[in-house]
Amino acid sequence: MESPEPRDHDHRDMAAPDLEAGVEVWTTLVSSVDVSEDAAARCLSDDELARAARFRSPEDRASCVAAHRLLRAALGARVGADPRTLRFEAQDGGKPVLSGRRGPEFNLSHARGVVTVAGGGAHPVGVDVERVRTDAIARELEARVLHPDERARLRDDVAPARAFFQLWVLKEAYIKATGEGLAAPLREICFDPERTALDALPEGRDPARWSFDRRGLIVTIGRHEVAVCCAVCWAGGGTAHWRTPGEARALLGDVDHR
Repeated sequence: MESPEPRDHDHRDMAAPDLEAGVEVWTTLVSSVDVSEDAAARCLSDDELARAARFRSPEDRASCVAAHRLLRAALGARVGADPRTLRFEAQDGGKPVLSGRRGPEFNLSHARGVVTVAGGGAHPVGVDVERVRTDAIARELEARVLHPDERARLRDDVAPARAFFQLWVLKEAYIKATGEGLAAPLREICFDPERTALDALPEGRDPARWSFDRRGLIVTIGRHEVAVCCAVCWAGGGTAHWRTPGEARALLGDVDHR
């Protein structure tokens, strides 16, 4: 997935992988998605439109619309339904699920300009995407969200901001998969970034239950190249099937031309 920017020739055979184990991950740029008011009104529910409207900045609203459009397209392909007809309901705790269906589990994330969606079988899944920001932002956050061993690793890293966000996307994907969100005991959760695996969890939790994968890429947003980290977490084994930005564009294009 390492690529200077999305390429049109990334469109390959998009046959859905067997997700009895593992997950499928889609990532694309907001600029490649039709996020106009007409497209949003055609494709999204009132709840999704209201969620997008709560963002103050136009860039964040566009990212939210793009993420939900990509989610619908990916789920529609998975279950063999028109993405515009899918309906969602909230479980206890607010986690959305498809109405009237048992699975697939799914999750989405968006950073300004980039969106990602993950879907699996019946197993919990979480995904996070982050733009690598400044050392100052990393330093501000690390004391609140990192385990002491993770902070020690950052002190020895020549690129601490990048190292922080490589850790943070793993932790964010995990707490989204568990459903805890930011209420999780973040400083008791420790990752080994070299193995992309859990080193430590609070007592009573089983690190072996969870699988992880992470990708980094450089994307062009406007006139600037931006470093992005993306991670996915799911319960069980199997592998993560990473779809290219070109495949995501093609998937969305199929929906737009219906």
